[in-house]
Amino acid sequence: MNANGTTGIAEPLTLPCGATVKNRFYKSAMNEALAGRDCAPTEEHVRLYRTWAEGGAGVLVTGNVMVDRT
Repeated sequence: MNANGTTGIAEPLTLPCGATVKNRFYKSAMNEALAGRDCAPTEEHVRLYRTWAEGGAGVLVTGNVMVDRT
């Protein structure tokens, strides 16, 4: 908690499992629609998630990223 008794969005958060995330910014799952013709993840996925990670979010939840067509 901060000085006024509230929890700030930029403060760390310890989850019930014991893991601590650096802040409360959370990128929810979404369908990025970036798969290749074989439905596999692409370099675009890598760049996009790297950008989000470098942006400082405490939690990034992957979207509908296929790893196998079946």
